[in-house]
Amino acid sequence: MEDFRTTVKPLIIGHWNNPIHSIDYYTLKINSSDWQKTRVALEEVNDLFDPHSPVEFNVLDAQFDRFLTSDLSRFKLLNFFSGIIVLLALMGLFAMSAFVAKSRTKEIGIRKVLGSTVSSIVALLSKDFVTLVIVGLVIATPLSWYLLQQWLSDFAYQIELKW
Repeated sequence: MEDFRTTVKPLIIGHWNNPIHSIDYYTLKINSSDWQKTRVALEEVNDLFDPHSPVEFNVLDAQFDRFLTSDLSRFKLLNFFSGIIVLLALMGLFAMSAFVAKSRTKEIGIRKVLGSTVSSIVALLSKDFVTLVIVGLVIATPLSWYLLQQWLSDFAYQIELKW
């Protein structure tokens, strides 16, 4: 049993006196509601042909859950740190905007006295921050696309990222 980063292996079907007699993994699709009865029947069949090797069962759902657990824990960790980074970036932008507004208090007052509208004052103060956000977006978008492509290239069966 392999994870999703491995391609499907070739299937070997052999007979009992096959020179490759060390085949010890078989995948069965079982449509049975009574798992215990099916398990006992499979153990009896195994004991007929190979009484020295005990049967080991793995249910595919549980196996897939084990494979996905590591990816899910990485996603949770990535989401946690991404949230912290966004929070810190927003706090930095808020601190910068508060600093600029405080340092330009006299200019804002003069512009207001001369008849400037609130929207023009907000546009004046936010122009620099909007520029920073756009520059950050221009840098982060291709970088994140590249990193996602690298991550997806680890998988055996890949999808293509769409914008």
